[in-house]
Amino acid sequence: MTLRERACKHRRWKSAVLFAITLFVAPACALTFTERILPLKGDITGASNAGSPRALLVLDREFTNYKHIMYMGDHYVYELGDMFNTAAEDVAHALFAEVVVGQSDNPPANVDLIVVPRVAAVRMSAFSWTQFEKVVTTVSIEWTIREANGRTVWLDTLDGEASSVVGTISSRNQLAIQRLRSASTLAFQNAMIRIREAPEMQRWFSNAPTGVGR
Repeated sequence: MTLRERACKHRRWKSAVLFAITLFVAPACALTFTERILPLKGDITGASNAGSPRALLVLDREFTNYKHIMYMGDHYVYELGDMFNTAAEDVAHALFAEVVVGQSDNPPANVDLIVVPRVAAVRMSAFSWTQFEKVVTTVSIEWTIREANGRTVWLDTLDGEASSVVGTISSRNQLAIQRLRSASTLAFQNAMIRIREAPEMQRWFSNAPTGVGR
């Protein structure tokens, strides 16, 4: 084996070792940070519908315990359940005269509609390690509104988006939190507006049984 061949073999061996270190050792050294995202306070508002029907708002465990993980060298775990819960309640209270919150879609006898929000997706656009690169966060919430007998009145998924730069090691976490809060605010605000204006909901109010307000 010539000297040049030995040098090439050494470089290949060195590259393989470095790859193995990156693949197996680096993830083990990654840190995990957990952040509880605080509720949105007063960000989801709308004119009260005093004559609207009584609604059961179903917040199941998947919704109330929802987490999103951002991988950026370290792992950032964002607990979004509290924020989603309060935002969904704000939407319901802005739309309906009376709201009962439960974890089951077995409605009380005096409920006219069942409202079920579900997290369809929380995603961040692909990004590199460049701190000034733009990253977009999207929050998608699916809403199902049905009568107590199970008939679906309205079903749709509403999105909210927010963007920022990736940021530095010291700022990227707070920037991610700001994007999550802003995107969530827009997603729930869009839901409130869309539900109120939806033709299906307007038709339901027009044909609502006697005793249900409009």
